[in-house]
Amino acid sequence: NYTNGGTMRNVDNTYQGFLTLEQCLVRSRNTCALQAFQSLSNSKINKFVTSLGITPEYLGKNSYINEAHSIGGYDGESPLTPTAAYAAFANKGVYIEPHTFTKIVYRETGEEYINDIETTEAMSEETAYMISDMLVSTAKYAMGWHYNVNGIEYAAKTGTTNFDYDQLVENNMQWSGAVNDIWTVGYNTEYTLSVWYGYDGFSTEYYNTVN
Repeated sequence: NYTNGGTMRNVDNTYQGFLTLEQCLVRSRNTCALQAFQSLSNSKINKFVTSLGITPEYLGKNSYINEAHSIGGYDGESPLTPTAAYAAFANKGVYIEPHTFTKIVYRETGEEYINDIETTEAMSEETAYMISDMLVSTAKYAMGWHYNVNGIEYAAKTGTTNFDYDQLVENNMQWSGAVNDIWTVGYNTEYTLSVWYGYDGFSTEYYNTVN
């Protein structure tokens, strides 16, 4: 449960007992993410996620991150943000500020302008390796036989966000499998990409499903 008494559920409304961290990621168990979040100090969570370029939504004036963030339950990120954040796992824990160029060379003079790109050591190399290893297993589980892309190994994580249940009931869509957003972030040591698929507003005609 949330600290305030609300209930966190898994997508299948079941609990699978004690699981390893890898199993939690592979199976996308929401309750595991909440338990991990609650086991850490909020200030350390804030320090870590902001070092990855993530902008959390705070409660009150003390930079307190609400527990829904444990499963990505907040607004405000474009696909660029998770792309850069996940790239830090591939970069041995080093976060590199997103940029579109490294330098400009002026043809007429040969003068060079070097883009001073900011980097941050967001985590240890060991932590980055362990997360990547688990996310490789997650990608293989999620993609199944589609995982093989020219024999390249890659890590990935998928995610969805739900519509408000009362809104679905009001529109007789509670059994439709409709979800608000669909996300996938994947990476290897050379490339990182993030894909969001969804719609700007609620519609009874056009919507994503997990079916």
